[in-house]
Amino acid sequence: MNSPRQLLWLSSKDIEALLTYEAVNQRTEETLHAHGLDLTILPEESRLKWEEDAYIIAKPGAVKPINGLGIKWLSNFRRNSSIGLPPNFALIILNDPKTGAPLAIMDGDVISKMRTASVSAVAAKYLAKKKPTSMGIIGTGIQGQSHLWAVTSLLEVSMVKAYDTDEPKLRSFSADAKRRLPEVSTNITKDPGQAAKDVDILIVASTSNVPVIYDSMVDKGCLVVGLTGFRDLDSKMKNTASKYVVDDRRNAPALIRTLMGRVEVAPEEIYGEIGEIIAGKLSGREDDSERILFTPTGLGTVDVAVAQLVYEKASAKGAGQLLEA
Repeated sequence: MNSPRQLLWLSSKDIEALLTYEAVNQRTEETLHAHGLDLTILPEESRLKWEEDAYIIAKPGAVKPINGLGIKWLSNFRRNSSIGLPPNFALIILNDPKTGAPLAIMDGDVISKMRTASVSAVAAKYLAKKKPTSMGIIGTGIQGQSHLWAVTSLLEVSMVKAYDTDEPKLRSFSADAKRRLPEVSTNITKDPGQAAKDVDILIVASTSNVPVIYDSMVDKGCLVVGLTGFRDLDSKMKNTASKYVVDDRRNAPALIRTLMGRVEVAPEEIYGEIGEIIAGKLSGREDDSERILFTPTGLGTVDVAVAQLVYEKASAKGAGQLLEA
């Protein structure tokens, strides 16, 4: 451990060299399990609205089983895509659980990308059919790509259908998938309905502000993961799904209403949390005909837990740069 007057800096390059999706999936599942057992501390997010669709967000969290304590500082400027920049930038600060001294500050973009996809992958383990083999991906940007890697590193998916309005991006996604996952059949579709048809898992990760996936497009037995709440997903599904699952009962309705879909979600519409299902407090999928909806809004506890994993690996390998406080 560095001295209280030293701070470890870890760049995106450092983090990419230290993490694998297999390791992040495992840490994510452990953290969601802890959340389901009330072994995490998750305050409400603090949000500063700068302009319409432009926010600065603070996501603190603590995970007791691993003594992880810290905060993610995140910007969400959706208009950035129009100037060739990603919508999100993030930093994560870890603190010593005994003294409160800062241990590390690290790039949060790689962790955000990987843990978001890992939450969906772990959710699919419990909410998809017992042996899912097919997946549809709506939106082939950063999250579409990361979901492909995360899900296929955990589940034996053999066929993927992808759709995006940006044809060059879609073709690049397909080429990359075929290169990295030659055992997986990757198919480009001409419309979102084709990508949603006859798949066990459907990842909705577009940048659209209007629905591109409607209730009528989703087959029985499908798990639908809506990454932006109901911005690009038919809000009717929260009522027609066999089960509607979130990552946190308290935060999800507020975030979906303000940041992720601007749709009111009543507490009684939510079946439960994915952590409660992992912890055995609630049943997950009970038969292959259930249509299940999962809309993760992002837990600061998972960011902190994965950052703690990065710190552990960096300390063991001497990675990163020590800075004087």
